[in-house]
Amino acid sequence: MIYKDMSIVLAVGHHKRIQGAKSKEYGVTEWQVNHSLVKGVAEQLTRDKWRVFTLYDISMTRKVKAINKIAPDIAIDFHLNAANGIVEGHEALYWYQSEYGKMLAEAMCRNVTINRDRGAKPVEHENGSYFCRTVRAVTVVWESAFIDNPKDYHIFDLHKGELVEQICAGLRAYCFERFQLDSRQPLLTGMTQGGDQP
Repeated sequence: MIYKDMSIVLAVGHHKRIQGAKSKEYGVTEWQVNHSLVKGVAEQLTRDKWRVFTLYDISMTRKVKAINKIAPDIAIDFHLNAANGIVEGHEALYWYQSEYGKMLAEAMCRNVTINRDRGAKPVEHENGSYFCRTVRAVTVVWESAFIDNPKDYHIFDLHKGELVEQICAGLRAYCFERFQLDSRQPLLTGMTQGGDQP
């Protein structure tokens, strides 16, 4: 398995004191509901022989420092979106200069089919940009669904087990694509923002 011994940090977005967006209909926050999703992904990747680290209740600045100290291959911050109660679907945010971040975001979006694919989105100053810019690993901010859209949130909640499998499939796909790309070019040293080699 080309992804054996890959290291990854799975972080729950927000923390206990600031829990992010909330569903009025279901009375839950994105910080609360992402616990089980991160736990499920972590368990599946551990079975696949990844080295998995999880962060559940930590502020953004401390989170970035912790991830950079771990120095994983990949880091994902799990969130749920919110807009106007109508928008739906999943998306992945990546640092706009990161080739590998884009590759990871696209692989994850492509493999998740439980709801509408809103695609991989580059960020520079938008929400998610601080995490994507300051974490030195290949990094994605993952948005599974819109918590303020009752239909979209219900689909997310009902199919969370499938979502776990699909996220893991996206991570495997990224590893395969990255292996193919790296095998065709000389290895370089030194890392830039977003976990890319210069």
